[in-house]
Amino acid sequence: MSGHTIPQDILAEQATLGGIMSESNVTEQALRLADVQRILVGTGDFYRPAHQLIYEALCDLASRNEPLDTISVNSELVRRGDSARTDGPGYLHDCTEAIPTPANTGYYAKIVADRAVLRRLIEVGTRIAQFGYEGVGDADALVDAARAEMMKMAVSSADGDGDMVHILDDDLWAQVSDEMEHGSANAGRRVTTGFLDMDALTGGGFEPGQLVVVGARPAVGKSTLALDLARGAVKDGHHAMFFGLEMSNKDVLQRWISAEAKVPLHCVRTGGREMVDEQAWGRIIGARDQAREDNIQLWATDKCTTVAQIRANARRYKATRGRLDVVLIDYLQLIPTSASAESRQVAVADASRELKLLAKELDTVVVALSQLNRGPEQRQDKRPQISDLRESGAVEQDADVVILLYREDVHDKDSVRAGEADLLVAKHRNGPTAEVTVAFQGHYSRFVDMAPA
Repeated sequence: MSGHTIPQDILAEQATLGGIMSESNVTEQALRLADVQRILVGTGDFYRPAHQLIYEALCDLASRNEPLDTISVNSELVRRGDSARTDGPGYLHDCTEAIPTPANTGYYAKIVADRAVLRRLIEVGTRIAQFGYEGVGDADALVDAARAEMMKMAVSSADGDGDMVHILDDDLWAQVSDEMEHGSANAGRRVTTGFLDMDALTGGGFEPGQLVVVGARPAVGKSTLALDLARGAVKDGHHAMFFGLEMSNKDVLQRWISAEAKVPLHCVRTGGREMVDEQAWGRIIGARDQAREDNIQLWATDKCTTVAQIRANARRYKATRGRLDVVLIDYLQLIPTSASAESRQVAVADASRELKLLAKELDTVVVALSQLNRGPEQRQDKRPQISDLRESGAVEQDADVVILLYREDVHDKDSVRAGEADLLVAKHRNGPTAEVTVAFQGHYSRFVDMAPA
């Protein structure tokens, strides 16, 4: 730091405090202080300790509906024993003389806030550098901790953009009424699922920022459904990332080939001329060439296992390509338990919450697969319920949409509904719940819309 001065503006700090104390009556003083409070994060935004004490006194006086002039503030400082630390009543008058008009108080407060952001940036940079020098712990965890420090700084530096607005505010009313008339601007960003009835139920697909949980018992087809959702999204021009904690990248590609080229999955996996004939090869090459021509953006990785790694890769993808519409994770219970987690339920709850925050941070859809417990198998009615989600409490709470996958022929091989599957939308935060019936083509490793009657 040699040769550099710490960012601060003492005159702007004096003018900010003086502007509050210069107002002529209690009401105007309180309004001016409220304006400043919306701009500043807190007392720490003032660089000079004396200014921090004066600002604290102003805030406390305002909370008691008392005057905020120099006489009242000095009395409060004396009561606190801080008068000498703020250079007495004479300095309060110096502050009021530092501002030509109280009308500019907000502008000066913004200068104070900006300097405080620069100081916090220096502090965060120092802490991040310390992470690197000490090198204690897993490298991925340290990188995520560094990102968290930056995120906390960004949040703590937010200004008054979160001001309250009247429910009948003209601009807000115009925005909502325009969307009702012409359709939501977000509609074009919804991530389509590839299933007509599901898209209709969700108003055109999943919304950016949503956490969608797909639950099923083992071997029912949740991984297949996740890949189907990814295929449906990228065919509509969306960008998708598939994090396979259970499947390898090769497994994902084999399932994609089977579904797109209509070649039985066991033939794709076994290979050989007796399994994959010329016609099948033609469909496979055709599917690949069509995907390249359409420039589909489906990316897969089997190397990321922690939420920190998933978050880092998703952030990097969006930063380099400018967009990321859907992230799919197969599956939630495979995310490793942190050493500090008290139980498996706590670990899954932590992962669920982090994935919801990731969806909001990147403004993308996050689809997380989840195991169901043995509840359905122990009931006469085998249809799953939302309470069957494994370690379900937090998952159910965090999810915006919960889809439970049910196939009757898994439990009854002679079922008249063999080849059908129900997508039970058990929770839909922004819309109705319902059942969507699709066809299960297990040999092609895919679910498809039911053929029209």
